Amino acid sequence: MNIPFTNYEAELWVVGAMLKNREAIDDIQTVLTEDDFYFTDVRDVFVASIELHNTGRLDGRSLMGWLRQKGIGTLDEVIANAINSVPAPRLAKEYAQRVAMLNVKRKSLELSQKLVALVHETDVDDIPKFMSEVSGMVGELDNSRGQNMTQVKQYFRRYLKAKSESKTVESPKFGLSDMDNWSRGILKKQLIVVAGRPGTGKTAWTLQVQENISSQGFGAVPVFSMEMGIEELVDRVTSNKTGIPFSKLRHNNLSDEELKLCQALEPKINEMFYVDDKPTMDLGYIVAQCRKLKRQHGQLGSVMVDYLGILEI
Repeated sequence: MNIPFTNYEAELWVVGAMLKNREAIDDIQTVLTEDDFYFTDVRDVFVASIELHNTGRLDGRSLMGWLRQKGIGTLDEVIANAINSVPAPRLAKEYAQRVAMLNVKRKSLELSQKLVALVHETDVDDIPKFMSEVSGMVGELDNSRGQNMTQVKQYFRRYLKAKSESKTVESPKFGLSDMDNWSRGILKKQLIVVAGRPGTGKTAWTLQVQENISSQGFGAVPVFSMEMGIEELVDRVTSNKTGIPFSKLRHNNLSDEELKLCQALEPKINEMFYVDDKPTMDLGYIVAQCRKLKRQHGQLGSVMVDYLGILEI
């Protein structure tokens, strides 16, 4: 039976691309969820692949063992077909978009059938009620892409369980006693906006925080600077750490003693501290660079963007 808007081969290619091109998995996850897959066997392989990828253990052999362990059944042939049939693993995101679009079309077709039924079944003249039902149906289709609405009562059960089982959260510290006493550090997913008038030291302060975090063992600490080049940024870091006036560093007007202070600083600069001074960036570029660093170092301590006002949308 030919089911409209399904493509087994395209779903298989997504999984094959994931297994042959691990770096594409983050991109795929921004496009696809397990609900986008129509064919159960491929969906099971996709879900297991994501779980293994998140623990850094994804490969064909581990995937087969993982599925057997979960009692899903023998899907070795599906995995082998996925690996062998994918034409171009580098096109993983395109395959994912195709599968996602097919799902949107299936849901749109279901919606159109429901709307036709509603039109024929409605025999009253209550226009607001009718429009409300139509809007609700369309809203369901839109929400299926995001799943953003969560019932707090239902979530709270998971929240309490996590609180009872979790240990104290260790988070990066600012390295500045007053800030750390007030905030207890920087938590995951926290957005901190440093605001102030021009020339008040926003960049210098934030650079100092980033440099402090880089030595705390929380992974890579990138700075994305669209306003200042790396030389000026390193001048500011050096000024912070040595007390040498920034203007002297900027104009290379250093005494022998000050030069020795700079040289003594080199071993103290942590290898986890990164700067990207590309003059124009958008959010996609920053996310891609962060993912690359996370794959390289395992995690990110914090990310600095200087500054949000000139970030391309």
